[in-house]
Amino acid sequence: MIKEKYIFKVIVYVWQVKNISMEILDFYESYRMLFTDERINAALQKLALRP
Repeated sequence: MIKEKYIFKVIVYVWQVKNISMEILDFYESYRMLFTDERINAALQKLALRP
């Protein structure tokens, strides 16, 4: 009985970790699309022009 509860808790924790990981990956994918190479190069050029 105790072993079954322990296994169930472990499974729940694994699901939670998987869900959090998927949220992080989704955020990263959407965030990465915002920063294309053109935008990064433009930002670096602006920084290079500053005294």
